[in-house]
Amino acid sequence: MKADITVADLDAMSKMPGAYAQYLRRFLVAQRGKYTDFIDQLYIDLDSCINGLRTIVEQVQDDGEDRLTADLILQLRQQGYSAHHDAKAGGHVDLSIASGPHTWIGEAKLNWKIDEGMKQLTTRYVAASGDPNHDHGGLLFYLTKSADAKATLDEWRKQLESESTPCRDCPTNRLAFYSTIKLPGTGLPYQVRSMVVSLYFKPQDASGKATAARRDAKKKSAEKTTKKGTAK
Repeated sequence: MKADITVADLDAMSKMPGAYAQYLRRFLVAQRGKYTDFIDQLYIDLDSCINGLRTIVEQVQDDGEDRLTADLILQLRQQGYSAHHDAKAGGHVDLSIASGPHTWIGEAKLNWKIDEGMKQLTTRYVAASGDPNHDHGGLLFYLTKSADAKATLDEWRKQLESESTPCRDCPTNRLAFYSTIKLPGTGLPYQVRSMVVSLYFKPQDASGKATAARRDAKKKSAEKTTKKGTAK
């Protein structure tokens, strides 16, 4: 028996729980969703990717900013997004994401340099589409050295608020908040989502300390070998 699937059927299926429903929601957003629908779904998916990165926190301790961003991009592509690193949009953007007609850009920093990230996002880069209506972007801060990511994020929020930048809580991620920036040039408001990615890993149990010591010794040995090779 052949059955045609209608848009109403897709809508109903998208309300079901699970991974298939998420794929359907992304499809519907790309085909006929509003920009705000895209942003809502993107942040659900981006938070999921961040959580995925945290599940391998021990393995990414020595990874650089580009490598961590590449991991997120790979996950986003598997979810159906067109995601790229170093795309050209007024500069080389760390994270450029598109779905259907909708676009979003983000700047990533490892262990802070937060002011620089905000300046790049709001004074240098433009929406990947060039459309001023694509008025959302993000700051991703990978923290491998901070034992209190929330306190670090709160300090950044206090700094913005001291500069009279309106900020508000993120209702879905306690390690994120929104700020509204007036963009130079267009004069239009731009919504920035600041997100900390807590990758701190310092186990205190005996077994964990032993593992960390072996990893550090291996790292130092590799660095020593590299230096010898360079000297030659």
